[in-house]
Amino acid sequence: MAAQYLALQGINVLWLLSDYNHLQKKRRHMFGCFRESGVPIAIIPTLFPYLGNISLNRFLFELDYGLKASIFLLANRAKIKTVVYAEPALPYSLLLSILCILLRIPYVIDVLDLWPEHFRSISSFKNPLVKLCYYIFLPCFLAQRKTVALLAKKIVTVSDTYRNAYSSLLSQKGTTKVVSIPIGVRLDKFTDSEFNFDKLSIHHPLLASFLRTSKKIVVYSGSYGECYDLENLTKSVRLYLSMRRDVRFLFLGTGPCRPLVKKLMDEFPDSVLEHLPVNHLMLPIIYNMCSVGICSYSKDSAVALPLKYFDYLASGLAILNNLRSEMAIEVQTFQVGLNYDFESSLDFAGCLDKILSSEETLKRFHQNSLKLSRKYEYSSLYKSYFRAVVNHV
Repeated sequence: MAAQYLALQGINVLWLLSDYNHLQKKRRHMFGCFRESGVPIAIIPTLFPYLGNISLNRFLFELDYGLKASIFLLANRAKIKTVVYAEPALPYSLLLSILCILLRIPYVIDVLDLWPEHFRSISSFKNPLVKLCYYIFLPCFLAQRKTVALLAKKIVTVSDTYRNAYSSLLSQKGTTKVVSIPIGVRLDKFTDSEFNFDKLSIHHPLLASFLRTSKKIVVYSGSYGECYDLENLTKSVRLYLSMRRDVRFLFLGTGPCRPLVKKLMDEFPDSVLEHLPVNHLMLPIIYNMCSVGICSYSKDSAVALPLKYFDYLASGLAILNNLRSEMAIEVQTFQVGLNYDFESSLDFAGCLDKILSSEETLKRFHQNSLKLSRKYEYSSLYKSYFRAVVNHV
C-alpha cells in the first residue's frame, strides 16, 4: 500500500518483489517487470523456497534475495534517489545499508517486525541448546540493528511498540527520526470488492459451500507457523466443539503446522474447514460472512498489530485475541472483542461464548470494529508515510 500511495503522489516508485509468495508459500506466476495498481514491479528470482517462517531455508532465501537486490541497486544506482526496505532482513540489512552509504543513496527502514525477539516465540526455543545459541548471537543481531538504524535517514515502524524499541536503541526518545505508522487497511476494498460470492463459488466451491450456513462462522486467517500457537488453538476449538456444534470454524492459511488443522477438520468435518490461502481480493467476501476473527500467537510473540487485525476490523468482525501487546489494549479500550489467556482452552471457550451470547452483543462488537477501522484508513495514514519518506531524504 505504501508503494501505491507514493506512486499516486507522483513519485517514481519501483517495487522489488521476490518470486516467492511468503503468505501462500508458493512461487508467484510472475516474471520480469510489470505494473500492478499503478506501481512498476521488478520480480527478483530466488532460490530456497521455505515452509517454516523460522528455518534454515528461510535464512538462505533472505540472503539470496538480499544479494540479488543489492546487485540490482548497484546496477541501477544512477537512477535511484532513495531506498526503502523492510526490516527484519537479518541476512542482508547491514550489506544493503553499507552499500547505500557508499553510493550516497539515503535509505529508510520500514520496520514490520522485531527480530531476533520474535525467535523466542517458537516452540524449539524451549531446547536449552537453541536458547544458548540465541543468547550467544543476540548481541551481534542487536549491534547490526543499531548500526543499520544509526545510518538510516528515517525509521518507520508499524506500531508504537516497535517505535519505542528503536528509540531506546538509539537513545533518541522524543526525536522525530523514528515514527510509528500502522500498516492500516484500504476500506474501499471492503465496501466495493471487485469479487462477489458467485465468483468465490466458481474459484473455491468447497469454501463457498462451507460459508452457506445459518451458523455463526469463526475465522482464523494467516500462517500455520510455529509462532502462531496452532497447537493450543486447535485444542481450544476441539474443546469448544465438544460442548456445542452450532458454530463453524474456518482456517485459511498454510505452513508447517498445517497437519494439526487438517486433523481437527478430519475430526469435525461438518464444523471445521481447513483451506489454503485465497486471493487477498476475495477476503472481504469471506470475512463479511463471518462473525468472529481469531488472532492467535505464541506466548512470547513480539507481534504488536498484525495485518489481519486491520482486515478483521474493516469487515466488522468481533476480535478474539491472545496477544499481550498494544493490540490487547485496543481490543479492550475500544470494545471490539475479547482477549483470552494464552494456553487456556477454557478461557478461549468462555470468551467466544460471551461474544456469541446474543445478537445484541455481536452487533455492538460489529459496530465498534467498523468505527475503529476508520482510524486505520490507509489514505490518511500514508500521508504521514509520504512526509516521512519524501520530506526527509
